[in-house]
Amino acid sequence: MKNLLFLSSATALFSSTSASGVDSATWEQDLVTAWESIGDCSPSTGICSQCGLGVAVVDLNGPNGLETRVYNAGPGDREAPWGPDNHWEIASVTKPFTAVAMLVLEDEGILTRDTTIGELLPCDWEKANSDVASIKLIEIVTHLSGLPAQPPDRGPSIGGNPFADYTEDRLCTSLLKLNGLPTRGRYSYSNYAYGTLGYALTLAIDPVNPPMKILSSEPS
Repeated sequence: MKNLLFLSSATALFSSTSASGVDSATWEQDLVTAWESIGDCSPSTGICSQCGLGVAVVDLNGPNGLETRVYNAGPGDREAPWGPDNHWEIASVTKPFTAVAMLVLEDEGILTRDTTIGELLPCDWEKANSDVASIKLIEIVTHLSGLPAQPPDRGPSIGGNPFADYTEDRLCTSLLKLNGLPTRGRYSYSNYAYGTLGYALTLAIDPVNPPMKILSSEPS
């Protein structure tokens, strides 16, 4: 992989029309055109020496059913400073996939959005310092759970992954030690909450006979 210093915007869009009802392909192209209209990447900020826009669109209601579209653009009339051999982390683009997985399991009757993490995670909840076990899955999906943005005990990255050594025991220990949920009920973005949700969902799935919708990107 080539080494590039760039500022990118990696976005997953799940829609066929915008909020205003404009055709998806129109506002997708408008987004790319707006990016291309900037003159340069402003390297004086120290953030990047190259920049570009990368957008992946998953259209569930395309003319031929499920469709995907990919856009790459650089500033001005230049090409984006990456190609098919470049890779970068998709980071929080995984959050909508996690939320959709929860809805699929609800549709399959395996759980509901009101299921609590206390029902799924094998933690010793009697030792909890707060009412963390009562957090509902829907509270996590909507960032209303009150969990902090990051795990309080998150250690150093391993191979670039800050959660590589984050085990079930560590997750339970950190949840039990939380002293209250002061932001619960108010929007507060949390990687910690979504990581907890993702792991909890894996415990709800039968590994021998998982729901087919989890295994396939085909719309039902």
